[in-house]
Amino acid sequence: MAVKRIVNVVLGLLIACAGVIVASPAQAAYVPWAWDGSKWTVTNVYRNHEVTMGYFKPDGEIFGAKDIYGDSLSAVTQWKIGSSSTIHSLWNNNGSGSAWKTYNGPNIAEGTRVLIRSCNGATGSGFVMNCSDWWSAAA
Repeated sequence: MAVKRIVNVVLGLLIACAGVIVASPAQAAYVPWAWDGSKWTVTNVYRNHEVTMGYFKPDGEIFGAKDIYGDSLSAVTQWKIGSSSTIHSLWNNNGSGSAWKTYNGPNIAEGTRVLIRSCNGATGSGFVMNCSDWWSAAA
């Protein structure tokens, strides 16, 4: 029974992935969430443009935010640690094409779940909008 369930899950994933590629070939290269061996990176897409990026680097508990689209909005990386509902934010108000803004976060116990997302933010008002989904990483 367990083998049948595993086969069904794998087949379901393959069919779902194939459907995404066939349905939207122009978007096939877009990866909203990635691990590069040292950090988790999340990309926020709004109106078919990649607009902001955020990252979490477990080694050192470093968070980053970068604006990658000239829309007069800021880049905001947000995260939650463990089961806490508290949302922490890192704002990068430096404009499109600027360097990553980073923040050395608190010491997070190894293996603790960290939820992270990337958003646009209205500079000045502190209003956060147009966020990516929350993605799960481990410290």
